Amino acid sequence: MSIGVAGVRPLIVAVDGQPSEPFEPLHNAFPMGPGARFELMFDMPSEAGGAVGFTLRGGEAAAIPGELDRPMVVFEAKGEAVAARPTIAGLPANPLLPREIRLERAMRVDLTIEGGGDAPFSVNGASLSDWDVKPLFAVPRGAPVTLGFVNKTAVAQAMRLGGHVGRLLHELDDGWEPYWRDTILVAPGRTAHLAFVAANGGKWPIASAIPEHRAAGVGAWFQAG
Repeated sequence: MSIGVAGVRPLIVAVDGQPSEPFEPLHNAFPMGPGARFELMFDMPSEAGGAVGFTLRGGEAAAIPGELDRPMVVFEAKGEAVAARPTIAGLPANPLLPREIRLERAMRVDLTIEGGGDAPFSVNGASLSDWDVKPLFAVPRGAPVTLGFVNKTAVAQAMRLGGHVGRLLHELDDGWEPYWRDTILVAPGRTAHLAFVAANGGKWPIASAIPEHRAAGVGAWFQAG
């Protein structure tokens, strides 16, 4: 679904629970996939009665086709205006996350998601039904990894990385978006790449954030350390 903001230009300061470089959402709206989290900061209008509204967008982005925009929450300014504040600077970065990821040294793993309709979903040809099966891959603790999510199904897939957060890579170069993600939305027929450092030892899932997709077999796990 898509969330629109009216009455102010907010800054997104954290994504999926991790501080990011502050940035304005494109066209004052941001897409919300299953399991996604966004934290926003904004200053209220200085005049009494000024309002800031968050709206669930209809149209093509609607959960139900043909659905109209629906108001979600409205903030109203009341009382005397406070003194002018400094420009919003965002949140301190998480010191436990790496400043960079050495992509040239990364283990590269593709997860091809297929099936749907009358066929069960699968990841790299296997439908997950038992977590005791062998891991999709094993990586030394602290090593960089690049995951390629290849969606060959006719529906969007929301994939969640367990125990870690990563950088969503740009499609046409080696750059990445200025925020961390643990859940990414992959459109039908598209591929998305997520780079992370396997800093947390143990067994971790890579599975769908959509319950019915997870139950239908969209999942795997990896070993770190």
